[in-house]
Amino acid sequence: MKILKFNYLLYSISILLLTLFFTSCSSLKSSKLPAIYEDITSEEALRIIYQHESNNNFVILDVRTPEEIEHGFVENAIFIDYKADSFENKISDLDKNNIYLVYCKAGIRSTKVVEFMEENGFLYLYNIIDGFDGWNKNEFPIEVD
Repeated sequence: MKILKFNYLLYSISILLLTLFFTSCSSLKSSKLPAIYEDITSEEALRIIYQHESNNNFVILDVRTPEEIEHGFVENAIFIDYKADSFENKISDLDKNNIYLVYCKAGIRSTKVVEFMEENGFLYLYNIIDGFDGWNKNEFPIEVD
């Protein structure tokens, strides 16, 4: 009788442990990693750009309008106009695992963009809070078409 009770107890504990194991594993798979989102100045942005100059997963994202871009842009930036109808679709098509340095003219639109990206699963985001205006004020290098 003691052996039967012991086996039943051992069986019950095994079932409980297996249930806990599989429950914890499935919750780990479904949990979303927190985004790394940082507001930075244009000075910090320049340092980060130099740190990542050979990183193919580093993207400089300019969200200004085409008219604003005519006055210059950060070298190697890609452009997605915040005011365009296709904006959200174009952002959603980007690789969520890349590192994004986002800027606009003064930091207001880029803040909204980075928040949108964070809500949509992008993991590594930098927002230049003083925008292209700050970049220009510091006389950092720009490209002009």
